[in-house]
Amino acid sequence: MINHGAKNMCKWHKSNENRIDPCMKTTLNLMKENNIEVIECCCGHQKYSRTVVIRCPNGKIIEFYTAIELPRKKRFYARDQSGYMYIPEVEMAQYESFLKNLAN
Repeated sequence: MINHGAKNMCKWHKSNENRIDPCMKTTLNLMKENNIEVIECCCGHQKYSRTVVIRCPNGKIIEFYTAIELPRKKRFYARDQSGYMYIPEVEMAQYESFLKNLAN
């Protein structure tokens, strides 16, 4: 089952008919074939990381690529000043990793 929250999608979607980033369709189809419940997703539009929010069989909600557990049931994405959507926990973890690599 693919269920994506239409209220939180990027401003870059001009139509209300298809609110899935076209470059994510193959990934989402593979997840559907493997019975992975997708809640929301965004390709990052070359500004942020590609993210897929899924519900695990145990009920936990995580971002698929980073395995970061998200502590809420909805409104996973924040919108930046330019209208791009991102998951704050994912961006913060990647920034912390970047800083750690700089220190080494």
